[in-house]
Amino acid sequence: MFPRSDDDGPKQVARLVKGSIKWSATLSGRTVQVSWRDGNSRVDGEPRRYDDENQALREWKKAIADARAKGFAVEGEAPPSPQADHDELVRQVSGAGGIRALHPRGHELVLACSELTAQRFPDALKQAVQSPALRSIDTLTVELDWPHDADAVVDALAPLALPPTLRGLVLCRFDDREKNRREFVGAALDARPLADHFRELHQLVLQAGWLTLPPLRAPGLKQLRLRVAGLSRAALFALGAAELPALETLELWLGSPEHGAECTAADLIGVLNEMRWPRLTRRRLHAVPFSDALIAPLLDLAWLPQLESLDLGYGTLTDAGAEALCAHADRLQELGVFVECNELTRPMAQRLADAGINAVWQRPPGSRRGVERYLPLGALDADLEAGDELDVSAVPETE
Repeated sequence: MFPRSDDDGPKQVARLVKGSIKWSATLSGRTVQVSWRDGNSRVDGEPRRYDDENQALREWKKAIADARAKGFAVEGEAPPSPQADHDELVRQVSGAGGIRALHPRGHELVLACSELTAQRFPDALKQAVQSPALRSIDTLTVELDWPHDADAVVDALAPLALPPTLRGLVLCRFDDREKNRREFVGAALDARPLADHFRELHQLVLQAGWLTLPPLRAPGLKQLRLRVAGLSRAALFALGAAELPALETLELWLGSPEHGAECTAADLIGVLNEMRWPRLTRRRLHAVPFSDALIAPLLDLAWLPQLESLDLGYGTLTDAGAEALCAHADRLQELGVFVECNELTRPMAQRLADAGINAVWQRPPGSRRGVERYLPLGALDADLEAGDELDVSAVPETE
């Protein structure tokens, strides 16, 4: 049920309640104003004027959706119930076909699609996204049985209008099994048709063997995770041009040249040097195939002091590159540095640990050394901090 609106010429007012608090949002032409009242206390938000009436209407509807997600409702209407909404989504979407399972986890909804029902998946996804029951969900995760179905998800999602309450999007998650390890490397995800969907997000995870990025302009995005088997130069340069003023966490997998990675150390340093994200405090550069060459220029970057943590896990750092970290250990005392699962000897790992650098040493499986043994597969936790256990697949190699 949509909130009651009172039309007085161009003016529309939506009124909601939560306990003793009365909330309202007023749309008047190109201006939107939100107000609260609790008993005799009243707070009027600052009126916001937009470029045109269509934008003002979108922002007004977004304010209403945000309030409803926080538990406000039309007077006399039952407040949103996450469990009831989850049950309703399961009823609606499962009956449509195309969804193998739904896994509500708090405020996240996981839509798991199987290959056998992939042709019906667009209709099921449309029902899920347009369902009023999605009001209690702030993160949507699409899980696939087969990596090569990723483009079908993009095609299905692109023409849909996402709920204004949606703040997180995970595309796509895969089961960690032997077949997916092989197919993941060649699975492409072209995210360009979804550029407009990314604008209002706070968390975005894109996971594929190969990734094509759109221009990223997301003023509220706080967490960006690009988990790929091989990062192209085009994707890296698109990231460098992104407008992400609120970004706090960046996770970037470069991957192996054997899996399509094209970036050089000069490419990466050039892009990192151009990034102007003032709120960025956590940076993860994983599966870097040239870790040794990266250390010295990385320590000279101007934004390094603003970081709280720097994670260089699952890379190719050897004792030679680690010497540079030891030489600058005094500069890194206030910075959490993590270099787990690289190619360090035990004595060097101990030296780094003594210098306050987290360097859990792991012998590379088999005889082949390099980042190709790691793929970002399996379940992932959006709240992982640098240094926590990350979900990766170690691909065993034979002699």
